[in-house]
Amino acid sequence: DLPKRRGVPRWLAASALVLLCVGAIATFLTATWSSLYAQGQTLTEHLRGLERELELHAPGPIADIFNRSQSGADASMLASWAVAIGGGILSAAGAFTLAWILVVYLLIEADMTYKWVRGFVPARLRTRFDRTAQEARAAAFGYVVGNVATSICAGIYVFIWLEALHVPAALLLAVLAFVFDFV
Repeated sequence: DLPKRRGVPRWLAASALVLLCVGAIATFLTATWSSLYAQGQTLTEHLRGLERELELHAPGPIADIFNRSQSGADASMLASWAVAIGGGILSAAGAFTLAWILVVYLLIEADMTYKWVRGFVPARLRTRFDRTAQEARAAAFGYVVGNVATSICAGIYVFIWLEALHVPAALLLAVLAFVFDFV
């Protein structure tokens, strides 16, 4: 309601908010991409080394499973996982895009959507519905703010400790900690 009181059209305020959020994410990824990519490469090398160690030290039946799963000399069992993860990332990117489109729509058409939903409530219960909706809005806002704050704290905390302990791929792991804490 703040943009409305200041005379800013709802569509402009919603678009600016979404562009600000997406821009912040894009700026972060742009600033850290080379580091994240290098750390991802390091992680991949470590996982390949772990796979080789497992092949060497695994009991016979398990080593046979490793050997049967490889189609070529340089094939890695992790390749199928990498394809699955890549597909998951593309699906997440699509869902992310659709979610932001829905956010923009709901921010722009919030009043009309609320009135539409409210129309399904019996007239005698509309006052109670309005009160419940206001309390739910405040609770949801507090939840989102708290979730973002704890996720940022978790990401920073993990990054600081991993850097202090000289753990490889600290930034990548900290970003993962942020994302998984947020989810």
